[in-house]
Amino acid sequence: MDRLDAMRAARDKYAAVYRDFILHAPQMPNYLFCFFEGKDKIYYGERIKKYTNFYKDFNCKGRDVVLKLHELIIDKEDYLQYKKAFFIDRDFNPANQHSDTIFETPCYSIENLYVSIDAFRKILNRYLHEKDAGFEKCVNIFQERQMEFHQAVLLFNAWYACLIDIKNATKQETGVSLDDAWHLPHNFVKIELTGVTSNYNKDILLEKYPKALAIEAQTLQQKIDIFSNCEKYLTFRGKYELGFLAKFVELLFLATSKDNDDIFKMQYELPKIDFPFNGAIVTKDNSRAMDLFSSCADTPQILDDYLRRVTS
Repeated sequence: MDRLDAMRAARDKYAAVYRDFILHAPQMPNYLFCFFEGKDKIYYGERIKKYTNFYKDFNCKGRDVVLKLHELIIDKEDYLQYKKAFFIDRDFNPANQHSDTIFETPCYSIENLYVSIDAFRKILNRYLHEKDAGFEKCVNIFQERQMEFHQAVLLFNAWYACLIDIKNATKQETGVSLDDAWHLPHNFVKIELTGVTSNYNKDILLEKYPKALAIEAQTLQQKIDIFSNCEKYLTFRGKYELGFLAKFVELLFLATSKDNDDIFKMQYELPKIDFPFNGAIVTKDNSRAMDLFSSCADTPQILDDYLRRVTS
């Protein structure tokens, strides 16, 4: 798809949502109209319900579409009477310079809010009491594997962030589309309970994405240095962060739910934990993990402040 086709596709998306909004707004005068990038309702929905049960959500299928709809709707006199909320992910873009009427995540995306140590502890506490033997061991193993995962994906994140920097500065297309990439390319990173290993390098990246914009070695190294000293679970690409969490929890519960003497279970002297998920947690689009663990995810104070403001 060339740039012109992409612009037409974006226009069609926001036009459809815009029509939907102007159709429903007069019928729901007391509702909060919420514009999401995609499947964000899974996370935001229960948090919005703390402030109102009357809301209508719109899946805009993209950050740019949310921003365009905000531009079309927010100050238009016909719609000033309606309560409106707009939600976007920060991604690798600069912090929100748009308006305080838009909520932008304080991290890469809402998926990052699922993967903190506090969030993992809440997930684990559903099935193993924090005072039980093995609870802290499971938390420590998660921390160790998460650190290894971040080291394994540092190059990928730094490389892609450089592409976004170039795009923002020059308006060129990156040559790499990760819009639908919920997981890392196959075999790039291997996640096991005993360790996480990386199986790619810059040359393999360029083979996988031959149309990617060229990045100077010094520029890439500078980004690697920055990313080596950041809060990685908040900064790195959220879809991959959530994918790691889903894979780790799936592996942990499968190992500890076995009645036989699993080697990993014995090595760490872990208790038996009944596997409650009736199948895999890892799915193509991470939707099962998002749904299962939404209530355990972090809620930034700025989100509560925003919801309080737009519902008042």
